[in-house]
Amino acid sequence: MVTVKQIKRTYYWAISLFWLATALPIALQVLLLQARGFTLFQLGIGMAVYSLTIVLLEVPTGGLADAVGRKRVALIAYTLMAITSAALLAAFTFPTLIVGFILYGAGRALASGALDAWFVDALQAVDADVALQPAFAKAGTFTLLALGIGALLGSAVPRLFHNLPAEGTAV
Repeated sequence: MVTVKQIKRTYYWAISLFWLATALPIALQVLLLQARGFTLFQLGIGMAVYSLTIVLLEVPTGGLADAVGRKRVALIAYTLMAITSAALLAAFTFPTLIVGFILYGAGRALASGALDAWFVDALQAVDADVALQPAFAKAGTFTLLALGIGALLGSAVPRLFHNLPAEGTAV
């Protein structure tokens, strides 16, 4: 039988790995896209479109997770985000960049509620009176740690390869 402790551990690992993987490529992505000729303004517009997409799709994708299943929606979301990350690395035009950020935002919106809903359902299936607020507070700590570690590691990667010519990133 699964215990509350096992469920929490699984959730904390999953959410930590998700946010680590989200934060890790951001610094590299900005450098690569700048090397391809995108301006910081264009990248800012792309991030704004990404954020707006998440806001607009947050509630509808939660309903989808209820209808189709949380695990299935989470797997679709993670797959979409992985494919879109690769597509963003291949972007050479502004419209392609915007489409990539829209799809990445859709994946993020799909992912956000599915994992959290699974966590609540799994905890309450084991212990109906379990306190959710402390568990989510601890998850927030893991999220922030993963974001920080991912950002630090991601920003260190260019220093590891500083001898490579910048022109090679635009190919």
